[in-house]
Amino acid sequence: MKKKLYVESSVISYLTARLSKNIQILAKQEATRSWWEIRDQYELYTSQLVLDEIGSGDTAAAHKRVVIIKTLPLLPTNNHVICAKDYLLKRDLIPISKQSDAEHIAIAAINNMDYLVTWNQKHITNSNTARAVHEALLELGVASPLLVQPNHFLEDSDGLNDLA
Repeated sequence: MKKKLYVESSVISYLTARLSKNIQILAKQEATRSWWEIRDQYELYTSQLVLDEIGSGDTAAAHKRVVIIKTLPLLPTNNHVICAKDYLLKRDLIPISKQSDAEHIAIAAINNMDYLVTWNQKHITNSNTARAVHEALLELGVASPLLVQPNHFLEDSDGLNDLA
């Protein structure tokens, strides 16, 4: 059975952006592209929130981002998602100014995803945040998805897992 992955906006942005001259960004772009090549090993999902986020900005770039995920099933945002998001915000695990980050986590958790794939290290894959989010979701009776970056799925032999 394939693992279920919720693909967050930052992954699509790194996947479709012009290659950067910044070595750290370039490494993330290359890791994302490598992961995207093996995506068929997993069941990928996204949400309307992701579509809204990647659909903004430069029109041509937004179109490229939307086209790349248009075939992915959309996970619903329902009352359970909103309650979980609000709980994470109320517990100050995610800043109120970053409600969408809490919503991504809630969407993935409520829809029983195995993983939430993101490059958002500040509010999602941050180890302190991830632990607290996991505990908060358990308090709600919801299993937390693993909060990971795309390079999590790549072979260790290429050294990419050390870039996180």
